[in-house]
Amino acid sequence: MKTNYKTIDNLIDNPSEISEVIKNPQKYGMDFWDELSEQHKSYVVFAAAAGLLMYGLYLYRQGSQMGLEENNTNQGELSQGQQS
Repeated sequence: MKTNYKTIDNLIDNPSEISEVIKNPQKYGMDFWDELSEQHKSYVVFAAAAGLLMYGLYLYRQGSQMGLEENNTNQGELSQGQQS
């Protein structure tokens, strides 16, 4: 059974194959996924989950900082209004 599986080494050795991967990433991505062992698939899933978790924490922190800036601005406006 001949596969169209492209390894990183193949792409480095023959850069023209990159255009094939770019034209049809779904096909080559699934071929790559199918060739992985169950252990390697679990590593990929774990890395994706960890990445999503870290991205969620990053967004949460960005939102918290935005909220603090808005609260400080509002408190400054309130204290100025009370002084007038």
